[in-house]
Order: sequence, then structure tokens, then C-alpha cells
Amino acid sequence: MNYTASDSQCADTNISYTYDDAMIYQPSGLWGIENGDISALNQTYLTLSYLNQSYDTRYRYYNFACNLTYLLYDIYMNYNNYHDVYVASYINKNKDARLNYSFEISYDNANISNSYVNNDQFILMGYAQWGGGFITEAAVAVKAIYQIKRDAMWYFGDYEYYSDLIEYSSWAITTGFPNAYITDVFDAQTLLHALSDSSDNGVAFSYTSTTYVGDGVNYIRGVGNIGDYTYTLEANTANFSCSNLYHNKACEVLNQYMTSSADQCNVVQNLYMNCLQLGYKGNKWTTNCDRFETSQTAPLTGVQCDSTSVYGHDHPYTKSKGNVMNSMMYSLTLDLQLLNGLWCYSSTFCNYRWGGMFQQSTVKQLLFEGYTDPSVLQYYNLKYSKYLSYSCLNKTISSQDTCKSNSLVDKGQLLCDDLGIQLTVKNYYNQTTTIIKSFKYLSEDTTLDEYFSPFYIITKSGELLFPYSYNESIRSYALNKINELDINLTNNYMNIYNRDLLELFYYDDNSTNQSSYTNTSSDYIIVNNPIWAVYPAWNHRDVTFHKYMSCLKRVYSGVVDLFNNCTDILYTGRDDYSKILQLKSTHGNYSID
Repeated sequence: MNYTASDSQCADTNISYTYDDAMIYQPSGLWGIENGDISALNQTYLTLSYLNQSYDTRYRYYNFACNLTYLLYDIYMNYNNYHDVYVASYINKNKDARLNYSFEISYDNANISNSYVNNDQFILMGYAQWGGGFITEAAVAVKAIYQIKRDAMWYFGDYEYYSDLIEYSSWAITTGFPNAYITDVFDAQTLLHALSDSSDNGVAFSYTSTTYVGDGVNYIRGVGNIGDYTYTLEANTANFSCSNLYHNKACEVLNQYMTSSADQCNVVQNLYMNCLQLGYKGNKWTTNCDRFETSQTAPLTGVQCDSTSVYGHDHPYTKSKGNVMNSMMYSLTLDLQLLNGLWCYSSTFCNYRWGGMFQQSTVKQLLFEGYTDPSVLQYYNLKYSKYLSYSCLNKTISSQDTCKSNSLVDKGQLLCDDLGIQLTVKNYYNQTTTIIKSFKYLSEDTTLDEYFSPFYIITKSGELLFPYSYNESIRSYALNKINELDINLTNNYMNIYNRDLLELFYYDDNSTNQSSYTNTSSDYIIVNNPIWAVYPAWNHRDVTFHKYMSCLKRVYSGVVDLFNNCTDILYTGRDDYSKILQLKSTHGNYSID
């Protein structure tokens, strides 16, 4: 090791960020390297041996270490491109051979300090990490950011995103399919862009993983003929191809299939074992190794993947990258959009006491005055963000949490008390607010027919239409507008009640392809009313309203105009006393007789 005169003192004049490294680990480490008989793995012995050296020797190594950290933390970072070039070179050298891309470095052989790496290459590294965990694997030898101590340069983003596994590759591992990594950085880029696209094209990019479409070969509970469909926990044979040309490539990625095996389960287990070994060797950056432990050593809590099966399915079991993505999106939506700040303060430690009908509703709300579940409001705010936004007239809980971007996240913002909710209607085209409508029980702002309206229509221009209002002028205007927009209230659009629980899918009669149906090309949306009661306003004497509700020809919050009429017929018992006051027909339906 060669020294210069400058090694005798630290060049850093502000050593606040180099002091710890220079004082504690690096001096003894550098000294140990020059004295090869001292093992760098035994840090305690190494430090004690170093402290036994003379003051001049220790001072010399301290200054040398200080200058190294000064180069690392200041010169290389702020005055040249050394760090950028080194990182890209290191990743290229140590990356998994399955990653099909080498990150580009612009070398200046005449003056190496002028070499550089364009920023787009670091963006591609992000996609490589999301799709296959390839960057952390090359840098720290673990697959997930969650397995790196959340400190220094690795301290970024919200903790819930860190702990809930934000990379697709981590979900491929935890589902027992490490062979589902996305090894093409551009495929990962395409898929992530499609998932984050909030435009009409992005809305149309969706799929199902709980609807099984019959293929004539595989049967679930006796359902499997071509054209049949039924619910299943995971539609592992689903076809994720799509006709949406804008995101067709993303669909192709999702439609790639893999097969489980004992070898793949061993790959997952080895990720766990290798992480543990790094810790045993003194790596201070690895953590949370047990997240990838399998049922081979943790039968109850581990990834359910062993020599014979994966999550209850015998090997070989087939699923697609679309299934893996569905597992990821479902879990993250549940944790980050519902648990976190909606059902409880944080998804990390959730007692489920904030939201939910059984926690927050009163008997009067549920039976007569109407209850609004915060999960439904959140769902609408996410799905129809360009058309509307729901909020509380008054919240039951208010808690603000400051995140790293210094913006305030208002947790509990949709936990409304009995004052009701507020609907903000937007102009789809310029996102300006057009209407602010309050829904408050028995208030001057809201009539009962609007408060309990089966649904309402919002146009892209920002109009709010009530086609079932008992106010003649409001109803006439709405129906005229509906006629202009060519909305058929008695056909497919009346199925919004099912669509909002499980997206409508149309099926090709000649295949099992599944494609999502969304009304993104039309000039309106139909919103199922989030306010619900078993017996709307039965504790209030409004004869006009009760006649209105009873003649909607529906059951509870079901489809309007489902029945033939709004007349119920009872037996008088004149011919048969045993039938006194029994129903002969309900709303014109005689099938109960």
C-alpha cells in the first residue's frame, strides 16, 4: 500500500459524514489488510489488535481512512462520475446471467474521469430490480429491498411499501415461483407503465384471477364446459392476452406460464439460507431473511412450498405471471389502500377498529338512515378519480402523518360520522370541480329520493343526473340527457351492481380469452349509490318517498325495474283460512305461489 504526504492528515474540513467510518471500522480494516495475519472477519480481535499499535501508526491509518471516506462521500459523489461508472460496472460484472441487459457506460479512455452513465440507465436499473431483484442481488446478494437494512442510502419511501414487498420479483418468490421473474428490463418497464397508467387505456388494462372460464378440459365443482364460468380462488389457466393494442405487450408478459417444482421451492429456500449466511459472515446490511423461508423449515409461517406441493397444489402446478401480479396487486391494495389509514392507522399493526360496518355503524344507520362503508368510498375514489371524489362532511377520526416528501397524509379521511358524505363532481376533460353535492340524512341539502337513489349518472362534462328522482323537472332533465347519450337503463348498464364488486368480463364464444369491459369510451359513468339501508327512512313519515321507493321494483340495493310492477297481492283467506295474509305475488312475480 502506497502513501503520499497528504495521507498524514485528513483532507476533509467537515468530517461530520466521514468521522464514524474513519474512526471505527476503516482504520483497523486497512491496517489488517497490510498485516495479512489478522482476519478482517473477526472485527473485535481486529479492532483490539489495531488499538495496541503506536499512536503514530493509528493516526496514520485514521487519516488514510478519513481521506478514503472523503473521496467516497464527497469527491466521487459531487465532483466527478466515479460513483456512477463504478456502480454500473459493478452491477454488470456481478448481475445474474438471466438479466438480458448490460447497463451502458460512456467511457473516455483518454481521461477516465470524464466517463459517465446516463440517467436513463439508472431508471432501467429500477425496472430490473422491480422485475427480478437483480440490482440488490448484485450489490448485496439479496433479492429484495426489504432484506436490506433500511438505513443510509437505503432509507427511502414509506415504511409500509418497504415492508409489504414493493417488487414484483418478491411476490414471485413468496408465491413459490421464482421462475416467474421478469428478466427483460423493457418488459418490466412496459408492465409497470401499464399498471400506473391512469388514462382510459390504463383503465382498460385489467384482468381477472378469481373467475374460471371453462375450457372443456379442466373442471371446478363440475363447471368447465366451454363458455361456463365460476368463482375460484385462483384462475391459474386464465388467458391474460388482451385486445387493447396500447398495452398489448404488457398483456403478453402477463400471459407467460410457469410450472412449479421441488427445485423451484429449493431456490426459494436457498435465498433464505444465503441471507442467513451473509449475516453470519458479518454483513451488517442484511435483515428480514425469514421472509423467504419456506415450509421446509417453517411449516406454519413459511412460503408454502416444498418437495411435493406449492400452497396445497401438487407439483407440477401451472400459473402465469398474471396470477403472480394479481396476488401482488390484491395484497398491496388491501394493505396500502384499505388497512393503512382506512381500517386502521397502519397496515403494520392493524387492530381493524377504524373502519368496517361492524365497527362503525349504528343500528339506526344500518336499518333506516343509511350507512356508507369507507372501503366503498375509497374504491370509487380510486376507480373514478377523473370523475368524482368522495369525502366526509365530518370525520370520526383525524390523524395526520408526515411522509418523506413532506406532504401530509390525512389518515382516517373517509371515516365519516352520521353527518353524511360529500360528492365532488369533476369535469373529466380539465379536472375542474363542477358540483359539490352533500348527502346528509333529512337535511335541506338532500331530498330522500336523492339520498337513497339507486344510482346516479355523471357525465364527462361534469353533470350529475338523477334519473329516478321524484322531482319532475330533475327527472325529466336527466332522462332527456340519458336519451342524448343513448344510455339504455334496462340493459347492460343496470349490471353496475355486479360490476363494482367484480369487473364485468365479456367472453369470446369461440375461446376462453378474457377481456375486461369498461365504459371508458362513453361520455358518462353510472355510480351505484354508496349509501345503503335495509329499510330506507322507515322511521320517517314521508308518504311520497315511501311510494317512490316501493315502486322502484327492486329488492334492497338490487337492480331497478327487476320486477313486473310495484303491486303486492295477499290472500284474504276466503277460500282457504290457512293462507290468510300470505303473499300471492310480489311486485307482479307469481313464482312464489
